[in-house]
Amino acid sequence: MKSHPFLISMVMTFCISFSTADGADWANQAFENRHHNFGNVARAARVEHIFEFTNPFQQTLQVAAVRASCGCTTPVILTKSVKPGESGQILARFNTRSFLGQRGATLTVVFNSPRPGEAQLRVDGYVRKDVVCDPGELAFGTIQRGTPSVKSVDIMYAGQANWKILNAESAITGLDLHVEETSRQDGRVNYLLTATYTPTDTVGYLNGDIYLRTSDRSQPNAVWQDPSAIHHDKKADPSRRAAVQGPVDTFKR
Repeated sequence: MKSHPFLISMVMTFCISFSTADGADWANQAFENRHHNFGNVARAARVEHIFEFTNPFQQTLQVAAVRASCGCTTPVILTKSVKPGESGQILARFNTRSFLGQRGATLTVVFNSPRPGEAQLRVDGYVRKDVVCDPGELAFGTIQRGTPSVKSVDIMYAGQANWKILNAESAITGLDLHVEETSRQDGRVNYLLTATYTPTDTVGYLNGDIYLRTSDRSQPNAVWQDPSAIHHDKKADPSRRAAVQGPVDTFKR
């Protein structure tokens, strides 16, 4: 049987810097990346993306507000005050529980000091109704090195009678994955994905991908975004933060 990859990915941040703020479009230029496509996302998955911007001024940059053009996306200001040359973050959270189908939103970030300006960000995605994950994230929290932590996610599918998850893979060192079919009846299939993480010598926040290979030819790729980070100790450098992904589902076409 030919397998098809099913990607479980994470929130990636991008860091930029530039020396001047000339021109009327300085606010947009502060963001190196202003568009993110979540791809095909499973219902109830926790799907988020962080947009990062850099302060080009010699004074502190203030974020006054952020608004979304659609209720399918909730924007959150993670950094309201940014010192010269440093970076701030805007979070975009896709509302996969309340919205289905093709969705997209424009996020307007409003700066008010030391110079007024607005930046336009864009997110898009397709929320599937045939795959649901419960819970929508793998929240390992803070764990000690050498102490295994186990989390699991139920993956529920409704559609093709012969749909299967063939295996789960990850390049994250110390993360072992096991997927097991728990029930199958009348086109409804349930799987249990168990993730066991044993910390290594790495300290701080981790990120990485989990790949689920499925037999679905029409939708071969899927992404599960899990912005829940693994912390190895409480002294971890927050500048190294990233998200560890589990099977929230964002299906890429």
